[in-house]
Amino acid sequence: MKVFYYFLASLFVVALVACNGKKSNEAEEPQGLPAFHFEQQDSTAIRELAKDYVDRFNSGDAEGAAGMLHIIRNDSVLPLSGDQLQMMIEQIKLFSKFGCEQKELQLFSDRDNVLRIAVKVVESGNLETGEGTTNMFLNPIQKDGQWYLTLRDTHAEGVGVYHKE
Repeated sequence: MKVFYYFLASLFVVALVACNGKKSNEAEEPQGLPAFHFEQQDSTAIRELAKDYVDRFNSGDAEGAAGMLHIIRNDSVLPLSGDQLQMMIEQIKLFSKFGCEQKELQLFSDRDNVLRIAVKVVESGNLETGEGTTNMFLNPIQKDGQWYLTLRDTHAEGVGVYHKE
């Protein structure tokens, strides 16, 4: 019986050592993802798109602001469908009287980025403290050298590959 307990104890130690070795190997393996290098003109182009969107939003140009938004389907950048466009126009009209402001921009790849826009949902909202606001997340993507503002879709191909939501 003593031999059986020694056997179990040594089996446990071997399993523990094997698991620890596997974890360290996994951490050292490269993910094999291509590295993306962004130029100053990339962030400038995205910030200009975001500024144009925010300006249209804040001036009450709901059709113009909504018309700047796209969706990703497979490898294509598409304008919003009629229903999506109409829903976005209605939402912008509802909140444009309170205002919005561009916040941070995080660039990870040509298809996986985060642009946060804070939107006041009540007149007394404060864009600095976040009180009375909500966040709209857009995904600026680059296709054929052109940058587009797309609605953030965590299920779209390439989104969440370079960072975790």
